[in-house]
Amino acid sequence: MTDTTPTALLAGAARAVITPPVGGPMSGFAGRGEATGTHDELVANTVVIESGNRIAVVCCDLLFLPRSQVDRIRRAIEAATGIRETDIVISTSHNHYGPVVDDRGRRSSRRARPRRPPTSRTSPTSSRDWFWRPAAGSAPLCSDTE
Repeated sequence: MTDTTPTALLAGAARAVITPPVGGPMSGFAGRGEATGTHDELVANTVVIESGNRIAVVCCDLLFLPRSQVDRIRRAIEAATGIRETDIVISTSHNHYGPVVDDRGRRSSRRARPRRPPTSRTSPTSSRDWFWRPAAGSAPLCSDTE
């Protein structure tokens, strides 16, 4: 016999800024070169829905994420929240105005032209910090030691 007891539907949403420092290589078009400024912040939007079990949907303002990166993010979310990896969807908006991302979540070391001197938007932090620590004071999306 099927249990027909009503289950509450719970939902929550969050947004984290994932804009990298100025100066990294841009993705999307050949010969783009390095980012020279920020017009709009890049974000990762997340929705979690629970009705018996929980699912999470995350969409990042990036051109793409390599499969290895998606798997790594799923493992980190499962460890932090208990949501099973199989119940987590990671997608990208296919943004042609975002950074190049390699399979470890870093800006690519590939340079289209010489690096510009630091500006007020450039920080001396690790090249991975823009992705792993999306908002100052927030918990990391993924551990940068994995």
